[in-house]
Amino acid sequence: MDNRYLDNITLESTGDKVLNVKNSSSIFLINIDEELEKQLVELVLNPEENYQYEVEQEDVPETVNVVDQPKERPSKTSGSDTWSYKRDSKTSKTAIVTSNYKCEIDASHEAFISRVTGKNYVEAYHLIPMEYQEDFTNSIDVEANIVSLCVGCHKKLHHATYAIIKPLIEKLYDDRLYRLKDCEIDLTKAKLLSYYK
Repeated sequence: MDNRYLDNITLESTGDKVLNVKNSSSIFLINIDEELEKQLVELVLNPEENYQYEVEQEDVPETVNVVDQPKERPSKTSGSDTWSYKRDSKTSKTAIVTSNYKCEIDASHEAFISRVTGKNYVEAYHLIPMEYQEDFTNSIDVEANIVSLCVGCHKKLHHATYAIIKPLIEKLYDDRLYRLKDCEIDLTKAKLLSYYK
């Protein structure tokens, strides 16, 4: 979230801006403005959008050399009644920079120019979804498993029918097979496709 929104949080009791409060107590009632409330609700309801926002904000040099190698599994995070593996937004941004901000399904797909990067807007997508990390000894949160996708292709992989998704996943798998092997991620095409059924 942008720091500029912190200025919109005020103490309920005094109306003072939270940023100006010097108080050792960590508990106090606050008021937030409508715009900040809308953003907070959106972040809570859409963690994927929040993650893509974090990825875009990462500072990664435009010339980066990725060496595909095994990494240890990431740590688990837990929510109220679920757990998941933590994704590293810098790793995702590195994968996007490596792809030169192009959609890896079709490089001609251009959405819009991002005001953050000044480049074609793309999103990071884990070819092997993170929910299947338990199936692998090494981390699947590596550049070799993260593809750069335009918004349309990203949504397609989440919401289209299997008949539409299948050839796209096969293409990405064929493009990434040797890189995945370098990271000691052993996966057949059939197994990857089973994650999408």
